[in-house]
Amino acid sequence: MGEIYGNADKILHVDLSTGKVDKEPVTEEMVKEYLGGLGFCWALAREHMKQGADWFFPENVIIIGAGALEGTCQPCGKTSLITKMATPGRDDGACFIGSAAGGSHLFPMMLKNAGYAAVVIKGKAEKPSYLKIIDDDVEVCDASDLWGETNIWQTEWELKKRYGNDCGVLSIGKSGERILSSAMVMADSLGTLGRHGVGAVFGSKNLKAIATRGTKGVNLADSKRFAKNAYELVGRCIDHPLRAAMNKVGCSATWDMWINLLNLGNWPTLKFATIWDTPIGLEHHIKRNSSCAGCPFACKNEVMVDGGPYKGDVSHSGITYSWHISQLKQS
Repeated sequence: MGEIYGNADKILHVDLSTGKVDKEPVTEEMVKEYLGGLGFCWALAREHMKQGADWFFPENVIIIGAGALEGTCQPCGKTSLITKMATPGRDDGACFIGSAAGGSHLFPMMLKNAGYAAVVIKGKAEKPSYLKIIDDDVEVCDASDLWGETNIWQTEWELKKRYGNDCGVLSIGKSGERILSSAMVMADSLGTLGRHGVGAVFGSKNLKAIATRGTKGVNLADSKRFAKNAYELVGRCIDHPLRAAMNKVGCSATWDMWINLLNLGNWPTLKFATIWDTPIGLEHHIKRNSSCAGCPFACKNEVMVDGGPYKGDVSHSGITYSWHISQLKQS
């Protein structure tokens, strides 16, 4: 196979039970048949997921992929993940095999710059561990000093001390360690891979975090033409009428679009989708906006509690914050 443009050239395989690390080349078939992180994840799931393995079994795999545009100057930032989820999807207790995608500004970019289009994780570590992916240096490391002692922000700060401020981090908190089915995985303390208990799957494998940092870059077939198109796209995003609204209340600014697209209409909470341009009394809690890599919409809000017993607590949020606003308006 010739040069792979716009993509990393390896799939990383990690067995937490043994600490063994293998690398296989991205095939020409994968590049032609599947687009980016989510497509690669589904292709790998078909190959490596075992039928009948419960979500908390070591045989359950976690497959993580970086999006098609990661590591380039185009707006990007999506981390795709597929596993057998912790939350039952049917009355008979069967669980979803599904995807979660979290927006972030470093993890998927750094994974791809380290040379990996996707990571397949299987097994269960004997003790609390984290996965280090720093270019060709891949290792299952001891996380005993992080387990039970640090929340997601503290975990990320500690790993950044070890591997640099520009390393990307996926991590779980104490709910994930305790294998609660509502637990999420945080991406760079900014986005969530939160669908159906992904954090519990990490916890069941004694996997506290994944830290990655890459320096290899992404090779493009025509970098000048690509950069020109990226510049034009970012300009269109900046001029988009929804940008100011998304800065204010996050992704709920797009709810009108989803209502029209999905023709839901009578979903009760969504009747407030048209109020995003109206002051609703909670904007003063938003201290600043954050964005995924290169994205000018900046729909992630940093929210601070101004009073009461939780005064000073800070959290990042996007659509979840806006959902709570809508619930408050409805009540």
